[in-house]
Amino acid sequence: MAAGDVDQAARLVTQLWLPAYWAGRRDTLERWVLWLDQQHGIRAHPVIAVMAAFLYTVTGRPVETERWADLVDRWQYHEPGWAGDPATEAFPPHCGPCTAATGSSRCAPTWTRPRRSTR
Repeated sequence: MAAGDVDQAARLVTQLWLPAYWAGRRDTLERWVLWLDQQHGIRAHPVIAVMAAFLYTVTGRPVETERWADLVDRWQYHEPGWAGDPATEAFPPHCGPCTAATGSSRCAPTWTRPRRSTR
């Protein structure tokens, strides 16, 4: 980031995200997301938007969660010719854990639990 190479910084963020998260460096992750967002570097690396949505979900910040989840949703389903990204494609538009952590209606689960037989 200090060198100003946005693409290289984004690649490093995707590689270092989990180790930084596991080490409890959420503030660092937020700084990385903010910097890449300001440099318009996330569009070329949409998995960072998925990781940002997850980060803001687990830190209880529904507005930020919504913002990043909406970006991923828009890129996936509303932009013709979007090349896609395997990690991003695995991100569901409606995620049950989001609802539990943030109360976000957008993240409401779309499934119901099967009923148990009473026999």
